[in-house]
Amino acid sequence: MLVVPSIWYENSPLTIHEAFLAGVPVITSNIGGMAELVRDEVNGLHFQVGNAEDLARKMLRVVENPSLLSTLKPNDSLVTKIEQHALKIETIYNHCCSKQPNPSPSGLMVMGG
Repeated sequence: MLVVPSIWYENSPLTIHEAFLAGVPVITSNIGGMAELVRDEVNGLHFQVGNAEDLARKMLRVVENPSLLSTLKPNDSLVTKIEQHALKIETIYNHCCSKQPNPSPSGLMVMGG
């Protein structure tokens, strides 16, 4: 189990992505992208951000009930593989490079079509 006790609104923490790719469930704060990636009681557990007692309860729950780890199923399909990500960036780049500048009425050149 990975614990991500962040107190600010993370977008999409790489540590959670890496945990899911490794099949490791996550305990995380209930805010931001962390709460969106980790579905409470599905692929991990949420705790109330800034509440150390709630975090301790979630961690103790796992220690006292280790079979819980087999019921929490990280979904690696939520994580874009590096090869897929690189292809997506390359596609966007090629699309942008293929655009020809079009003259605007003001005489300025603008990209797009």
